[in-house]
This record gives sequence, C-alpha cells and structure tokens, in this order.
Amino acid sequence: MKGRFRPSPALFVAGLALALALGGTGYAAFRLPANSVGTRQVINGSLLKGDFKAGQLPRGARGPQGLAGAAGSTGPAGATGPAGTAGPVGPAGTAGAQGPPGPVSLTYVLSPYTALPTGTEQGAFVVCPAGMVVTGGGGYSPSTSTAVSIKSSAIGTTTGSSPDEWFVIMNNTSGSDTTFFAEAVCTTPTSFSIGASAASALRTVHK
Repeated sequence: MKGRFRPSPALFVAGLALALALGGTGYAAFRLPANSVGTRQVINGSLLKGDFKAGQLPRGARGPQGLAGAAGSTGPAGATGPAGTAGPVGPAGTAGAQGPPGPVSLTYVLSPYTALPTGTEQGAFVVCPAGMVVTGGGGYSPSTSTAVSIKSSAIGTTTGSSPDEWFVIMNNTSGSDTTFFAEAVCTTPTSFSIGASAASALRTVHK
C-alpha cells in the first residue's frame, strides 16, 4: 500500500501565493498586515510623487537653461499723446561776460584848401554828410614851419542842434604864404545829447 502524499513546505507556499494572486488585489489590500510591504515587494517606477511625504524625495540637480525663443517683430508705433502742460519758469541765469564792441562806421571829411597868406589868420570848416554827426576834427597845412599853427579847433553845427561840422582857425607868421584845410571824423549815431555849455559853444563857433 502506497503511503499518503504530503505536500512539501515549498509547494504549500507556492500554492498560497497562487491563491492570493487569483483572489485579486482587493483581497490582498485588506488582508496584508501593516508594514508587510518593503523594498523587495515594490516594483521600480510604480510609485508616484503623491506616495511620498514632503522632504522624502531629494531635489535633483537644476537642468540647463533652455534655448531663447525667436525674437518677435516690433509692433507699430502708438499714436502721439497730448502735449503736457508747460512747467514753471526757471530762475534767471547769471549775466554773461561783456561782449566786444560792435563795428563803428566812420567817415572822414575834408574841406577845400583855404589860402593862408603870411601874417594872417584864416578860418575853414567842414560839414558831415546828412544824418551824421562829427566826433572829432582838426586842421592841416602843407607848411613845415612852426610859425604856421592852429589857433582854435572846435565842434560846430549847421542846424543849431546837431553837431555836424568842425571849425578850424589857422595862424601864419612864417613870412611865407601857405594853405590849409579843415578835417572832420563823422559817424551815424544811435543817439546823442548836447549839454547846455556845448550848445552855447555850437552857436558861437562861427562868430
């Protein structure tokens, strides 16, 4: 008579595992004791981030910066906005340096030659062009003798108010006849004024 068949321990464990597998995951979920699943039972890559607590997963190295995207085209310019209100007037700046004097237009005028016999005094005058005033003058003689000299030389007027002429009186005691002429420097003024004493001299210069 043959003996009774007794399964080996290995065969028993294999049969139990087969039964658990055929019973589905629901049965295993409710029947597995606590802390019975370890590293060996977990399939690599089967766990998700939500299966871990905060801080359990180490932070990986930062990846390289991605390529920059293509630059977009410039959009059209917007409409010009309204002008702003004028700001307050700023403080006055410091005065600049005095500039050089402007150009002065001068005209030199000569009278005709006047005879100056020896032993006489003769006068001559020269008048500036219309609208101009005299700024200076004198007299000239071609004689080289020191006995021919200017007795008087003064500003004068033909209008009674505007100094527009120069008057000269020459004296000749040289013993020889000669000639002379009066000369004046004239300019167009922007303005001028005559004092009382100067006005009196203008009226009496030809007396």
